[in-house]
Amino acid sequence: MSETHTCLNCGSVFTENYCSTCGQKKVSESDYGLKSLLGQAFEAFTNLDSKFLKTFRVLLLNPGRLSLKFISGVRAPYLKPFQVFLLCNVFFFIFLSETDIFRSPSVWFFNTNVDFLGIQVMDLANDVMEANQWSLEEVKVRYDKLSTDLSKSLLILLIPFIALVSLLFNRKMPFGKHLVFATHYFSALLLVMTLWYLIATRILMPNRWYYLVPIYLVAVFYYLLSIRTFYSKKWWISLVYAVLGTFCIVMLISFYRTFINLLTFEIL
Repeated sequence: MSETHTCLNCGSVFTENYCSTCGQKKVSESDYGLKSLLGQAFEAFTNLDSKFLKTFRVLLLNPGRLSLKFISGVRAPYLKPFQVFLLCNVFFFIFLSETDIFRSPSVWFFNTNVDFLGIQVMDLANDVMEANQWSLEEVKVRYDKLSTDLSKSLLILLIPFIALVSLLFNRKMPFGKHLVFATHYFSALLLVMTLWYLIATRILMPNRWYYLVPIYLVAVFYYLLSIRTFYSKKWWISLVYAVLGTFCIVMLISFYRTFINLLTFEIL
């Protein structure tokens, strides 16, 4: 007669090495041996490494495929959408910390001639200076630091709005699926921007602003392939959606910059 065990995780009774209810392995003293612990560490590392490589290979080389697999239920071999976004976001801000795509730096934003949405930026700066007894240079330093931190931490707010753009492609599809698509697309965009920036500014055209031009073209092309795969649209329809969608996303990023700028002044 097989020995019965009580799962310490869910309380179910089982007779094999693994709980049939939750899948947890039977706990034994041998689990704490050096060989067992090293084996667990190796398994965890290789599993993460395998998921990481598979996920980003599909994300970059098969636009839209990762989202399609996720909503189809094929999830175990890949990282979850939010994990993908988090990694790409961290990767982006590690290597592009000095770029100002998602915020406006003080070096030009504090220009006395700038009229920002009908508001004189220097009036905002003067209010902060008077309220805190700071010098203009101190306000600039604090503004740059806080706006950088906010632009990093709040970037996820763009995803629901990108999903709203995607909603135009298929209004009958649940919004949650559009969120998955938007998360993967925006993650890929951050990753491509990072890789291209590193190549362009260090090898091809250092200190040139027009390195951004190919990024727009890649964004449209990637969006085109993603729409074609995920929404099963015809090529010409996918192209129209990709151009319009990319334009909308560029505008969203512009609005996001505005939001970060004003929020920074509000918090200072």
